[in-house]
Amino acid sequence: MSPAPFFSLLSRAQRRLQVRDPELRRKVEPTDTIGCKRVLLSSDWYPTLAQPHVNLVCDAITEVTPMGSSRPAARRIVRM
Repeated sequence: MSPAPFFSLLSRAQRRLQVRDPELRRKVEPTDTIGCKRVLLSSDWYPTLAQPHVNLVCDAITEVTPMGSSRPAARRIVRM
């Protein structure tokens, strides 16, 4: 029997505990079955996304430069 269902349940519980905002949690929900892609083993990635000064941008990136990146809406994201 595959361990994927157990790890999928475990990762869902971790997201629920670490990402309180349901909309943000929906955005970071993996679309692939666990194990199909590289598994992220981190205890601080989800809490980082929940910080008030962090915005999750799901748009496509059209350009990466030394100063940041650009999206189709022409809004530049500047790295700090």
